[in-house]
Amino acid sequence: MNANEQARTYTIGSRGSLLALTQARFIKASLESISPHKFEFNIIKTQGDQIVDKPLWQLEGKDFFTRELDEAMLSKKVDLVVHSYKDLGSDRPDGIEMGAITERAFCHDILLIRKETKQKICDGLAAAFLVGTSAPRRIHNLEKYLPSFLPPKKDGNALTVTTKILRGNVNTRIKKLQQGEYDAITLALAGLTRLSRDPDSAAQLSELLVGLDFMILPRTYFPGAAAQGALAIEIRTSIDAEDSGVLRRLLKKLEHPETAHCVKSERKIFKAFGGGCHLAIGIFCGQVHGHDIHSIRGFHDNKIVEDFYCNTALPKWNGRNAFIGVHEKKKMAGESTFIYDSLMQTRPLDYQLPEKALLLVASSHAAPDKKKVKPSHLIFASGAKTMMSLAKQGHWVCAAADFGGEHELEAFINNGIFALLAPEKKDWPRFALSHSESKSAFGKIIACYERNFQEPDAQVKVGLAKCDAFYWSSYPQYKHYLKHFPEIKNCQHFCGLGKTYTEFQNNHLTVTPLTGIQEFKDWIGGSRHVDFT
Repeated sequence: MNANEQARTYTIGSRGSLLALTQARFIKASLESISPHKFEFNIIKTQGDQIVDKPLWQLEGKDFFTRELDEAMLSKKVDLVVHSYKDLGSDRPDGIEMGAITERAFCHDILLIRKETKQKICDGLAAAFLVGTSAPRRIHNLEKYLPSFLPPKKDGNALTVTTKILRGNVNTRIKKLQQGEYDAITLALAGLTRLSRDPDSAAQLSELLVGLDFMILPRTYFPGAAAQGALAIEIRTSIDAEDSGVLRRLLKKLEHPETAHCVKSERKIFKAFGGGCHLAIGIFCGQVHGHDIHSIRGFHDNKIVEDFYCNTALPKWNGRNAFIGVHEKKKMAGESTFIYDSLMQTRPLDYQLPEKALLLVASSHAAPDKKKVKPSHLIFASGAKTMMSLAKQGHWVCAAADFGGEHELEAFINNGIFALLAPEKKDWPRFALSHSESKSAFGKIIACYERNFQEPDAQVKVGLAKCDAFYWSSYPQYKHYLKHFPEIKNCQHFCGLGKTYTEFQNNHLTVTPLTGIQEFKDWIGGSRHVDFT
């Protein structure tokens, strides 16, 4: 504060829900910790808070959660407003500007389910699965993709997922689940995370979550609303003369540049689709190793939207053959240009699982026998594909590292919300189920299989000679092929954004990162994403 600057009292406008007040209290505490100024609240009820019997997309108008707050700002009843950024429309009123975009919490959706319902599903005894949600994007993506992440019925068929409208604040929604109106409900994980940080809110949430289990939905298939997880703090464009821009300068200290970059990208895509609460499109942008990852899924203009890509600038493909570093299972139509790995072999090993453990399954090769897994174990997966593979074998997987890496799982387990969701397991030891030579930041390795690389035969040599683009699933795989085929060193090399990319980088080798094999195939086929940004 400048020497002539006087301490002032500012008024924060907020909705009155438990989550809104928790978020506003967090910003109040943050601002008071870095300044001598005081902040008080003006609780304002919005139209969206009052109409809870219909989904917002069925109502006339817009800005259901912000209009009254905007009016209070412009009439100088409040000096700043704390919003869940996803609630803000694409077009903001004249006279209001963004003060700060704070670091966002987890931007995933989370599925909450009663434990007895979960057990019924894992036993293959559920006949149907009803999920509560009112968001069009969730309705579409849950009904389309969630069956692949749930254990199948006893006859081997996927469980059918249907949705039913659910409105109200977090407390109301969870109570309706507890009362049996739904088999499960979907909420934004960021909201629960913020509630868990506030002692009073956490106490209420802890009571609501008794008897519930969870699944964090991977953003690859279930991207959230644009800007989900971020808080937006808005102020008036015309700062009062005596204020001298103090509030504007103070708020900039709460700005988180990476979050701001990502959510602005999401909102740009959101606007390109037309925006509005009726939009059935989930949008996520995140940064991994400095690269933007976009996941866009939903339904728009009578078309299914499925776009998952990295913003990497790709070279032009020479049009010959391409190598994919996984075993070929079943070649799809039009895949004659692809040659799959035939040199890596795996052999299962005998192992035991500890009585109490958090288990990360690193790949489908490491999938545990269901007889080894106890109901108390919590299973995590290295990615969405592994998560689906485990579900097909009857496992309930509570989260996937996806493209966020193991550190994202660690951040979740160390977060207060995990202690509320699984209080008896928060201090349990962590283990990674993988191959015998693996390393993991998640926990101690339990070797479930070993891998070795065979010597190439004449057929492999002929196939590799035709390839000029390679997608690697591991760095040792690349080294083995390079040993036998040194001429591939100057070809085009690709991999995912996880450990393999890190090892290529650490060895100062040029490799192009992608979201996965499908994006590699799309590049080969010339059907890579439409760039909305």
